[in-house]
Amino acid sequence: GGYSLANDSIYQTVSIPTTGPSGKTVTSAWLSYYWYMTTQKTTHPHDYLYAKIRNSSSYDLRTLEVRNDGDISNTWNYSIFDVSAYIGQTIQIYFLGTDDSNLHTTAFFVDDVAMSACEPR
Repeated sequence: GGYSLANDSIYQTVSIPTTGPSGKTVTSAWLSYYWYMTTQKTTHPHDYLYAKIRNSSSYDLRTLEVRNDGDISNTWNYSIFDVSAYIGQTIQIYFLGTDDSNLHTTAFFVDDVAMSACEPR
């Protein structure tokens, strides 16, 4: 984002294992990331950041979060989601940032994306 009519996306395909390093069954999985937004907009909402889970064919399975230009700006924010429903599957972690045609722009940033698959002790 950061420019008029932005429609920028990024994704990574990941497989969530069914067994952990010790051979035990994975019982939970978590996705976390930090997001940041800066905007010149004075009315809201017009611009959006979507965080989604998609299947390997790029079909949306779940929208985890939708942020907009009216949310907390100019500071890093932490988001975490339970993605245990996708244990044993190959999925895409997908982010989409959009900006309308208004001359005042919004930029979204995503950093430190992490996936954790957990097994019991």
